[in-house]
Amino acid sequence: MLVRSLGALLLTVVVSGSAWATTWNVTSITGLKNALNGVIAGDIIEIQYDVYQVTTASDPKHWFKRGGTVDNPIIIRGIANAQGDRPVLDANGQAIERGIFYLWSYAPNYVVENLEFRNSRGRNVYSNNAAAAYILADNITFRNCYSHDNDNGWFSSSSADNTLLEYCHTAYNGKPAGYPGGLTHNHYVASQSITVRGCYIHHSTEGQNFKSRASHVVFEGNLVENDGNYCWELASNNVDNSLMIGNVIVKGPSASNSRIIGLCDGTASGVHGTLTMINNTIVATAGNNRYVWSHSLATTDLVLYNNVFYGSSLNVFDLYGSGTQTGSHNWFKPGMSVPAGITDSLFGDDPGFVNRFTPEYHLRATAGARDVGTNTPQWLNRYDVWETRLPQWQYLKHAWATPRPSDGQLDMGAYECVVGDIDYDGDVDLDDLTEFTSAMNGPNQMPGHLAADCDVDGDCDLVDVAIFTANFSGPY
Repeated sequence: MLVRSLGALLLTVVVSGSAWATTWNVTSITGLKNALNGVIAGDIIEIQYDVYQVTTASDPKHWFKRGGTVDNPIIIRGIANAQGDRPVLDANGQAIERGIFYLWSYAPNYVVENLEFRNSRGRNVYSNNAAAAYILADNITFRNCYSHDNDNGWFSSSSADNTLLEYCHTAYNGKPAGYPGGLTHNHYVASQSITVRGCYIHHSTEGQNFKSRASHVVFEGNLVENDGNYCWELASNNVDNSLMIGNVIVKGPSASNSRIIGLCDGTASGVHGTLTMINNTIVATAGNNRYVWSHSLATTDLVLYNNVFYGSSLNVFDLYGSGTQTGSHNWFKPGMSVPAGITDSLFGDDPGFVNRFTPEYHLRATAGARDVGTNTPQWLNRYDVWETRLPQWQYLKHAWATPRPSDGQLDMGAYECVVGDIDYDGDVDLDDLTEFTSAMNGPNQMPGHLAADCDVDGDCDLVDVAIFTANFSGPY
């Protein structure tokens, strides 16, 4: 191992076989720029905890000059402080052109982890659509990052392919009131292919929580709530099909638009392909909410399996496009009008959430939506091939996902019921035992945690102890 100190940089060069990998230890914006100017495939840039002021003069548009390879990406990793806070890249008061991280198409293959991006704004100097990152390159991953108080949370262009946003927290993005330009969003993406997994997405201040012009989207195991306009949209494109699987999507009670999921915004050439929805929980919070809406230019086919549509609205499909609607084994409220192509539906006022008022959208042991899904949901993949796709992940608070457990029969909705899983991480282990013991308060007393009421009789007593003990299995 060779260690060098170069001004603001500490370089650690590690020899592994014939491959040289350098770890760049960064403690300043100048150090970050120098590292990005010198990295090669396989290198790691470690940004130590601090709040780093990003200025217009520091020219973030031209920081990225080199790329990694598919097998050896360049890793940019934030090193948290003792309290777990991520390093912060803050553009407060500065005019930013499109993104703090501006990833040109000639700089592909980056993995960015554990960073916070804030206050990235055009400020009328540039267009008012700056984001945490402006992604033009292939094979770009952002993992465990926090994007907030920017014009857009994340922005990708059609030149990008294989974009991954994983375990990220994205909130409070949208250009300031009164600034000119189109609507801005928590996500505004146009990649050829993008996957969003295990993310917490909320409080878009102007537009959508998620807006896509991508060719192919996989949206998996996320929590989306409190939208400024509407929750989730395929605005155009989608020629290579998309998948929503294992998400919880809750309509914002103060949103300016009643749509929850939108197909086509009326621009470009419409939205096409197929959107498959598997094991999602979609929640309306007002009587005028529209769960799925389509524009007349939409030709998108809808395929629905094992979803729960719940809430105060009965307007589940408000469709003006020419696509078809097929699928089976979905939960609807009585009075909802369901197309004939969607079969084996269940109707009820309460699918059996642990607490629909708190809310907590995991299922109780006695839930009507438990063990009634189909085990063979199909989706049309990126290559126009139908294949079985089971939910593999379920959202875990906050900004994480855990493997979805299986008892051999799928539940409806975003969560699989595991009786005794008090912390909802997919297993019954010592952490659950601690919470169960704390919640137990004897017969005829509501437990401190509703999930501790294993037999759903309103208390946590010796019967619940027996059920919990039988289900105890240790870590997943």
